[in-house]
Amino acid sequence: MPQDSHRGSKPDHAGDSTAQVLPIAAIVHADHAGTDRLLTKFVDGLRHAGLRIHGLVQERAENGDKTSTMLVDQHSGQRYPLFQNLGSGSTSCCVDAGSIAAASVAMRRAVEARPDLCVANRFGGLEAQGGGLAAEMLNVAAAGIPLLTIFSNDYLRAWRAFTGDSGTELQPSIEAMYLWFAGLRARHARS
Repeated sequence: MPQDSHRGSKPDHAGDSTAQVLPIAAIVHADHAGTDRLLTKFVDGLRHAGLRIHGLVQERAENGDKTSTMLVDQHSGQRYPLFQNLGSGSTSCCVDAGSIAAASVAMRRAVEARPDLCVANRFGGLEAQGGGLAAEMLNVAAAGIPLLTIFSNDYLRAWRAFTGDSGTELQPSIEAMYLWFAGLRARHARS
């Protein structure tokens, strides 16, 4: 877990107004379900304040059934299954790549709609290898749209490579998310 509440560009960029920090942050977590609930609470708070949110959040089934976990489009409400049931004897990855591909439309729409925030349910194994929602996440950030996602400590090095060490790493707290988002909005207002 990072020591700071958030981390941005490399220290040698301090004071350099030409250094660009991507408008992309990730909550670094150890508890999947708790972090998903924090992200949902944050998104709901912004939406309640009248902000426009796009992207995908992960909704876990209360019964713990992995195959009932959904990706929920934050604009349309469309739900996409995240996992497929491969049977009890399977040792293959049960992530439903076809469903993730279908859900990626939510991220692509965000670039066109220019919401106040776009969320992506995870930077995980697929994204660390350049798949999953990786391209869509980069397109959102490149368009200057704030992007918030989640990753576990296992993907810290991959996350830093993915963002060119210019992303922000957040502690799993509502306060850290609000501070990051308020800072982006303040920088945007000054430019």
